[in-house]
Amino acid sequence: MVRSVVIATALLLSALTLRAESITGEGLETDTLRYRYTPIDQTPGIVEFGLRLYDYLHLLPDEAKRANVAVVALPAYSITTGLRVVALGNIEYRSVCDKEQIDNLQILASASLTRYYDLIIDGTNHFDKKRHGLHYNATAISAPSRLYGLNYAQSSINNPGHYIRQTLSTTLGYSWHVTEWLLLGTELDYSLVRAIKLNSRASEIAPLDGSKYSGLGITLMAKFATHKTLDINSERGLHAHVSATLKPSFISSYNKTLWQLGAMLTYYQPLWRGALVAANIYAKHQPTHTHWILRLSLGSEDYMRGYYPTRYNGNTLVGGQAELRQQIWESLVVAAWVGAGGVASVNDPLAWHKILPDYGVGIRWYTSPTSALTIDLGFGRRSHNLQLGLSQRF
Repeated sequence: MVRSVVIATALLLSALTLRAESITGEGLETDTLRYRYTPIDQTPGIVEFGLRLYDYLHLLPDEAKRANVAVVALPAYSITTGLRVVALGNIEYRSVCDKEQIDNLQILASASLTRYYDLIIDGTNHFDKKRHGLHYNATAISAPSRLYGLNYAQSSINNPGHYIRQTLSTTLGYSWHVTEWLLLGTELDYSLVRAIKLNSRASEIAPLDGSKYSGLGITLMAKFATHKTLDINSERGLHAHVSATLKPSFISSYNKTLWQLGAMLTYYQPLWRGALVAANIYAKHQPTHTHWILRLSLGSEDYMRGYYPTRYNGNTLVGGQAELRQQIWESLVVAAWVGAGGVASVNDPLAWHKILPDYGVGIRWYTSPTSALTIDLGFGRRSHNLQLGLSQRF
């Protein structure tokens, strides 16, 4: 654990030491002394590097070129994946129909010595001045995983089984901005999820309904957002999201129709100078007969960060968190959060003693108002987690 913290901190500090300064001038010209002074750029090196990285990754609206292609490699870490190398390819290009409209395609690939790897292709195209949007995604992940149990009592025992979880999914979505604040959308997705190389303990825990699922699903969603990102660590407004997903049995490998309902509400409020509080509540529910490999899990890079992602599983998930972010110097922000959550099923109902606490601290180094290099150290009940990566938590 200490070694992981030292590695992650060293990686961040090495990035923070980048600095650039420039001085230009002109000297003698014939018999007249003419001097032009350009002051040293007073932008701190960390901020300048962040701005240059942002410019490198993004096509600016006033640039004449039609496309911008950039590739960035950086380290990332979490207890679930170990230390890994992440390569991000970012392609931004101008729409054929509207030269002022910039569309985006990202390709992300990462791998670690723990035999974790992923490949993600994600793109968005907008039409009619962003009133309509088309989103597509393809994801392939292979991750060594632990299976603690399928109820609270089993999951509380520190005796997990081990297996490899493989996921292949493709998504095609359409969105329509009905108003400035209201968006409606639909998605069609195909997913293949399977568990392989289960050891004896994992085979003992896993139900007898198989270790593989494949099928098509359709999702309807609605988003209401007054949220605005004004600057680094300066956000204000509300974001609400509801969704409903249906996975019919006749187009899946499972003999039962599956469905899922979800809702999330997030609020951002500036406080004193350089301070921001971000808070949200969320809930998901699916039927009891859902395949075990598709059960809801407590813990991710955004929510309940102090827990191993697949430790606590169920068919109903509820939770909430509040995070205080304080800007201490230019692009450098520190954060602290508290939260709680729980999972339940019909045979394992939620009770007060099953509500799990979550808290932690983190560091954010922003390369743009919406992207940051992050280090988070989270704690839960008999649990902890360390995460390093390039993202904004929520």
